[in-house]
Amino acid sequence: MTAAVAASIALVLAGVLPASAADEAESGSTSNVVGDPEYNVLGETPTQPDARARMSVATPTRITFSENPVGTYVQSLYVATHGVQFGPTAFIATDGANPTSPVLSGSPRFQGDITGTFVNADGPFTVDHFSVDIGYLDAANAVSIRAFDSRGLELVTVPVSLTGIVTVNVTHPNIAAFLVFTSGSEPAGWAIDNLTFTAPSGDPSNDAGAYVAPW
Repeated sequence: MTAAVAASIALVLAGVLPASAADEAESGSTSNVVGDPEYNVLGETPTQPDARARMSVATPTRITFSENPVGTYVQSLYVATHGVQFGPTAFIATDGANPTSPVLSGSPRFQGDITGTFVNADGPFTVDHFSVDIGYLDAANAVSIRAFDSRGLELVTVPVSLTGIVTVNVTHPNIAAFLVFTSGSEPAGWAIDNLTFTAPSGDPSNDAGAYVAPW
């Protein structure tokens, strides 16, 4: 991870901020990679039904990056509308190797890391699961996703062990932010698309509070 990317993530977590490769003509398959541990709440009889009802999850949020023009640097553009703040160098790009283009690229194009923090107009929040498409990948284990809690501590790192356009599922309690980064050799680069998550509704245990930067 570069110093610039680390600094941008630190600013995002602190609440301050909200490749040059030819398009590949090949098409990719979609698979799943799941992080550990799985988190489930099972079998508990609620003692306060009304309170539990307020804790029900909302409709899943999906960002397709077709919401804004190609070339747009997104940064805090999705905070009010979708609840995610990206790093300052992430921008919307076209990708002929991805059937759901446009996508979100880091800088330089298809080569830079991408960061995201879950935050909306009411402040930061955490999720227990999110998924994102990554690709087009020519090499396995070339890209990874790292999730952090609100204290800036690493929760889980998920390597992308497949090739093509890969849907990666990250599951862990209280995810406050994430980093997608190159962890191997992927000369043609990669981008992300279709970021999907469900923000908790009214659950105080998922209130991220004040962020503490991990770097």
